[in-house]
Amino acid sequence: MSERTPEYLGPFAVHLRSFIEEKRLLGCRYMEEERLAHKFDHMSMEYDSSGGLSPELVNAFIKYQPNWQATTQKRRVSFLQNFGCCLLNHDIQAFLPGYEALRSAAAGFKPYIFSHEEMDGLFRLSDQIHPNYRQSHIFYPVLFRVLYGTGIRISEALHLTMADVDLKERVICVVDPKNHKDRHLPIGDSLAEYCSWYCAKLHPVSHGEDLFFLSNRGDGHYSRNNIQVYFNTLIRRMGIPYHGYKGGGAHL
Repeated sequence: MSERTPEYLGPFAVHLRSFIEEKRLLGCRYMEEERLAHKFDHMSMEYDSSGGLSPELVNAFIKYQPNWQATTQKRRVSFLQNFGCCLLNHDIQAFLPGYEALRSAAAGFKPYIFSHEEMDGLFRLSDQIHPNYRQSHIFYPVLFRVLYGTGIRISEALHLTMADVDLKERVICVVDPKNHKDRHLPIGDSLAEYCSWYCAKLHPVSHGEDLFFLSNRGDGHYSRNNIQVYFNTLIRRMGIPYHGYKGGGAHL
């Protein structure tokens, strides 16, 4: 069955249609690019394109927006680079964006910084989680305190093994898979007590290679996405809005 021919209404309609069709003839489905082509077609009707693909239109289309995901701007730049080359091949002037435009995404990012009072509030809410078979009332209070007390990333915390958490010496060891360098992070008395309580509850018998944060479901790994969703629920209860990672919202 052939793909439906896309409908375009802007000044580049003919070339957008041939651009997508050409890619499909090469064996590419190009579904994401077709979606971007429709967005670009709609925006192009607001600009003077009598002289070709202008810098004004290009920059407007790739201008970073706070709610975009990390790859959204890069995809738009890549799309216009390919489409711009197509126009140039048909002797139509085209401004090609460079990847230096991506810097605006990083420059616009502002992390959310929790106050001490907000962290106390998060700990209180996690301590009040109703007991359930998923052990959330044990898992989240300790996970949040480990993240706060050590500064490690959520992915690093979820990969900790029992051997990595030395409660006798009060040190957590994190192995960096990129450069294979160990980081030994000292932990305070309070965090050590929470970790001991956690181990007594969930690790009465364990082996060094066992995951420290071991789920009782599936393969034993906690889902980072599920943790983020639960975290979002708690911070909304605290009155802290979530605008997404790139929007500077609170996140793990």
